Amino acid sequence: KYCDEFSNNSLDDGFNVKDDEAIYGDDWLLFETKDEFVKFMRECNDTSELINQECMLEGIDAHNNLGIVYNEIAEYEKSRHHYNLALNYFEKIENKNKHQYKSSVYNNIGVLFLHQGKYKEAVDYFDLTLSKDSLSYKNPKLYAIALSNKAYSKLQLEDTLGVLNSFTRAL
Repeated sequence: KYCDEFSNNSLDDGFNVKDDEAIYGDDWLLFETKDEFVKFMRECNDTSELINQECMLEGIDAHNNLGIVYNEIAEYEKSRHHYNLALNYFEKIENKNKHQYKSSVYNNIGVLFLHQGKYKEAVDYFDLTLSKDSLSYKNPKLYAIALSNKAYSKLQLEDTLGVLNSFTRAL
Protein backbone atom coordinates (compact mmCIF):
# COMPACT_ATOMS: atom_id res chain seq x y z
CA LYS A 1 0.00 0.00 0.00
CA TYR A 2 1.08 3.56 -0.64
CA CYS A 3 0.96 4.67 2.96
CA ASP A 4 3.19 1.85 4.16
CA GLU A 5 6.15 3.95 3.07
CA PHE A 6 5.21 6.51 5.71
CA SER A 7 5.81 4.13 8.58
CA ASN A 8 7.52 5.45 11.69
CA ASN A 9 6.29 8.94 10.87
CA SER A 10 8.87 9.60 8.16
CA LEU A 11 8.65 10.11 4.45
CA ASP A 12 10.42 7.74 2.10
CA ASP A 13 13.23 10.12 1.22
CA GLY A 14 14.37 10.98 4.69
CA PHE A 15 12.06 13.80 5.67
CA ASN A 16 11.31 13.29 9.33
CA VAL A 17 8.34 14.62 11.20
CA LYS A 18 9.42 16.16 14.47
CA ASP A 19 7.13 16.98 17.37
CA ASP A 20 7.79 20.70 17.15
CA GLU A 21 7.58 20.89 13.38
CA ALA A 22 4.46 21.82 11.45
CA ILE A 23 3.91 20.35 8.00
CA TYR A 24 1.86 22.69 5.99
CA GLY A 25 1.45 24.50 2.77
CA ASP A 26 -1.36 25.98 0.76
CA ASP A 27 -2.24 22.86 -1.15
CA TRP A 28 0.37 20.24 -0.51
CA LEU A 29 0.68 18.03 2.53
CA LEU A 30 -2.25 19.80 4.20
CA PHE A 31 -1.23 18.97 7.75
CA GLU A 32 -0.69 21.57 10.42
CA THR A 33 0.62 19.27 13.12
CA LYS A 34 2.38 15.95 13.52
CA ASP A 35 -0.75 14.52 15.16
CA GLU A 36 -2.85 15.32 12.09
CA PHE A 37 -0.22 13.73 9.86
CA VAL A 38 -0.01 10.57 11.99
CA LYS A 39 -3.81 10.31 12.16
CA PHE A 40 -4.02 10.53 8.38
CA MET A 41 -1.33 7.88 7.93
CA ARG A 42 -3.17 5.52 10.30
CA GLU A 43 -6.38 6.03 8.35
CA CYS A 44 -4.52 5.22 5.16
CA ASN A 45 -3.53 1.85 6.56
CA ASP A 46 -7.21 1.06 6.99
CA THR A 47 -8.35 -1.91 4.94
CA SER A 48 -11.08 0.16 3.29
CA GLU A 49 -10.32 0.45 -0.43
CA LEU A 50 -11.98 3.89 -0.58
CA ILE A 51 -9.67 5.24 2.12
CA ASN A 52 -6.64 3.71 0.40
CA GLN A 53 -7.66 5.32 -2.90
CA GLU A 54 -8.00 8.70 -1.19
CA CYS A 55 -4.65 8.18 0.50
CA MET A 56 -2.97 7.44 -2.82
CA LEU A 57 -4.46 10.57 -4.39
CA GLU A 58 -3.18 12.62 -1.45
CA GLY A 59 0.22 10.97 -1.91
CA ILE A 60 0.23 11.78 -5.61
CA ASP A 61 -0.56 15.41 -4.81
CA ALA A 62 2.14 15.49 -2.13
CA HIS A 63 4.82 14.01 -4.42
CA ASN A 64 3.76 16.23 -7.32
CA ASN A 65 4.00 19.31 -5.12
CA LEU A 66 7.34 18.21 -3.66
CA GLY A 67 8.54 17.87 -7.25
CA ILE A 68 7.46 21.45 -7.91
CA VAL A 69 9.22 22.73 -4.81
CA TYR A 70 12.47 20.91 -5.61
CA ASN A 71 12.33 22.15 -9.20
CA GLU A 72 11.97 25.74 -8.01
CA ILE A 73 15.09 25.45 -5.85
CA ALA A 74 17.03 23.72 -8.65
CA GLU A 75 17.17 20.32 -6.92
CA TYR A 76 16.37 18.60 -10.21
CA GLU A 77 17.18 15.01 -9.25
CA LYS A 78 14.97 15.20 -6.17
CA SER A 79 12.26 16.85 -8.23
CA ARG A 80 12.29 14.06 -10.81
CA HIS A 81 12.34 11.46 -8.01
CA HIS A 82 9.10 12.83 -6.58
CA TYR A 83 7.44 13.09 -9.97
CA ASN A 84 8.36 9.45 -10.63
CA LEU A 85 6.87 8.43 -7.29
CA ALA A 86 3.67 10.24 -8.18
CA LEU A 87 3.54 8.49 -11.57
CA ASN A 88 4.11 5.08 -9.95
CA TYR A 89 0.98 5.44 -7.85
CA PHE A 90 -1.24 5.95 -10.88
CA GLU A 91 -0.93 2.23 -11.59
CA LYS A 92 -2.50 1.49 -8.20
CA ILE A 93 -5.53 3.77 -8.27
CA GLU A 94 -8.91 3.47 -9.87
CA ASN A 95 -10.19 6.98 -10.30
CA LYS A 96 -12.10 8.38 -13.23
CA ASN A 97 -10.09 11.61 -13.03
CA LYS A 98 -6.67 9.97 -12.77
CA HIS A 99 -5.73 11.09 -16.30
CA GLN A 100 -6.14 14.73 -15.25
CA TYR A 101 -3.85 14.15 -12.28
CA LYS A 102 -1.37 12.37 -14.52
CA SER A 103 -1.49 15.20 -17.05
CA SER A 104 -0.58 17.64 -14.31
CA VAL A 105 2.46 15.54 -13.35
CA TYR A 106 3.50 15.27 -17.01
CA ASN A 107 3.25 19.04 -17.39
CA ASN A 108 5.37 19.54 -14.29
CA ILE A 109 8.03 17.15 -15.60
CA GLY A 110 8.02 19.21 -18.79
CA VAL A 111 8.60 22.34 -16.71
CA LEU A 112 11.47 20.54 -14.95
CA PHE A 113 13.14 19.87 -18.32
CA LEU A 114 12.39 23.44 -19.40
CA HIS A 115 14.23 24.78 -16.34
CA GLN A 116 17.17 22.53 -17.19
CA GLY A 117 17.29 23.78 -20.78
CA LYS A 118 16.31 20.33 -22.10
CA TYR A 119 13.74 21.71 -24.49
CA LYS A 120 13.23 18.61 -26.64
CA GLU A 121 12.43 16.50 -23.56
CA ALA A 122 10.17 19.30 -22.31
CA VAL A 123 8.22 19.29 -25.59
CA ASP A 124 7.80 15.51 -25.32
CA TYR A 125 6.23 15.83 -21.85
CA PHE A 126 4.02 18.73 -22.88
CA ASP A 127 2.84 16.54 -25.78
CA LEU A 128 2.00 13.79 -23.26
CA THR A 129 0.05 16.33 -21.23
CA LEU A 130 -1.88 17.55 -24.24
CA SER A 131 -2.58 14.04 -25.55
CA LYS A 132 -5.03 13.20 -22.80
CA ASP A 133 -8.63 12.85 -23.88
CA SER A 134 -10.59 16.11 -23.81
CA LEU A 135 -8.11 17.97 -21.63
CA SER A 136 -9.12 21.26 -23.25
CA TYR A 137 -12.67 20.72 -21.94
CA LYS A 138 -12.04 18.88 -18.69
CA ASN A 139 -9.19 21.11 -17.49
CA PRO A 140 -8.87 24.18 -19.73
CA LYS A 141 -6.40 25.88 -17.38
CA LEU A 142 -3.95 22.97 -17.52
CA TYR A 143 -4.48 22.71 -21.28
CA ALA A 144 -3.60 26.41 -21.74
CA ILE A 145 -0.57 26.16 -19.47
CA ALA A 146 0.78 23.06 -21.23
CA LEU A 147 0.14 24.55 -24.67
CA SER A 148 1.95 27.75 -23.72
CA ASN A 149 4.83 25.77 -22.16
CA LYS A 150 5.15 23.66 -25.30
CA ALA A 151 5.15 26.76 -27.53
CA TYR A 152 7.84 28.40 -25.40
CA SER A 153 9.97 25.24 -25.49
CA LYS A 154 9.63 25.02 -29.26
CA LEU A 155 10.63 28.66 -29.52
CA GLN A 156 13.78 27.91 -27.52
CA LEU A 157 14.53 25.14 -30.03
CA GLU A 158 14.07 27.71 -32.83
CA ASP A 159 11.15 25.65 -34.12
CA THR A 160 8.67 28.43 -34.78
CA LEU A 161 6.15 26.36 -36.74
CA GLY A 162 2.79 26.75 -35.01
CA VAL A 163 4.19 28.67 -32.04
CA LEU A 164 2.14 31.84 -32.59
CA ASN A 165 -1.02 29.79 -33.04
CA SER A 166 -0.30 27.83 -29.85
CA PHE A 167 0.32 30.98 -27.81
CA THR A 168 -2.89 32.48 -29.19
CA ARG A 169 -4.95 29.35 -28.39
CA ALA A 170 -3.46 29.28 -24.89
CA LEU A 171 -4.85 32.76 -24.26
